[in-house]
Amino acid sequence: MRTLQARSADAFVESIGINTKFGYGSRLYVRAYAEVRRHLESLGVRHVRDVAYGPRQRDKVSKMLDLYHAFGIRILALVDSRRRGRPRLLDPGGIPGLLTTVHAHPDVFVAVEGPNEYDHLLRADKNWGENLLKYQKALYEQAETVVVGPSMARGKAWRDAPDLTPFLDKSNTHSYPGGRPPESNIGRVVEQMKRLFDGKPLWATETGYLTRSVPGKQPHVSEAAAAKYIPRLFAEYFLRGVERTYLFELLDDAGKGAKRNKFGLIRGDLTPKPAFYALHELIVLLSDRGPAFEPGRLVCELDAPDDVRTLLLQKRDGVFYLLVWQPADSFRRGDVSVSPKQVRLTLPSPVTVLDVNAHVEAAGTTHELPAVDAVSVYAIRA
Repeated sequence: MRTLQARSADAFVESIGINTKFGYGSRLYVRAYAEVRRHLESLGVRHVRDVAYGPRQRDKVSKMLDLYHAFGIRILALVDSRRRGRPRLLDPGGIPGLLTTVHAHPDVFVAVEGPNEYDHLLRADKNWGENLLKYQKALYEQAETVVVGPSMARGKAWRDAPDLTPFLDKSNTHSYPGGRPPESNIGRVVEQMKRLFDGKPLWATETGYLTRSVPGKQPHVSEAAAAKYIPRLFAEYFLRGVERTYLFELLDDAGKGAKRNKFGLIRGDLTPKPAFYALHELIVLLSDRGPAFEPGRLVCELDAPDDVRTLLLQKRDGVFYLLVWQPADSFRRGDVSVSPKQVRLTLPSPVTVLDVNAHVEAAGTTHELPAVDAVSVYAIRA
């Protein structure tokens, strides 16, 4: 027998965030706010990422405050001030105005984030590295809260970027799997960011899956595959030590000209996709608000194939939750059928194991747990 250290189930839930766009590229959030609000409440997510809004944008700020006071949802504010005209170069002079709301409501805004994917302007801004460093330094000095570093659209851009380590508290990645399984690239990304930023904690402020083919964009997957991939994505990122992961995004773009972003958990007609329900069920199951506690250890023998992933969590009532999944392709030009693999759990004395997904309960010292390409959850009660 060996001893497995559990992690807090609620810490896993705390690691889950989602991107919203209140007035930033989509008017649907404002126009249909009552429905958006209802969907966020149902989903159960505690963190959203949106742009920082200044005092003149009171309508959008009021919605941020409403989400916090109604549901405790906290905001990561993207502080990305650009000059007018083309190209949209960074403007440090706009930082104070965007921070006004953040400073006025420190409980609502959990952190601020540096410029979004500025490497898109590598050709337009000949001094892009110097300008990015100047901007990030100004943000860090004025923020008065946790500062998340800027993001890059392409990981290779970091090779030519200046050292921003002194001017951020958390490093940042936009680690889209590009239609592949969520496990395909995150290990490489985590190691890269550790090397670049002296091991500072990592946040992934954008990642996700297109669920419709869009010319010129990354490959898409089916809605059924996304429902398998997205819970795996959050579990894998948490397992790899990513402190918080923000899925892109809550809503598909809707209306005329909305040809780009079909990353949403909710379609443009405001109906949820299967991934919405899959994530909702995981959050509701594992939520465990309360004072800090030290998760325990499970004495067991866990015999699993090398290509099966596991994550052990525990709630304050002592119940362990074992998450099991195969890091397999669920979509390759079409949905893929993946055969289950068996994980054998052996314990020193009889326990009750509940297959949460199938609602099947069994007692004993040895349990056979099927692992498929979706996250399966097994509750273990001593």
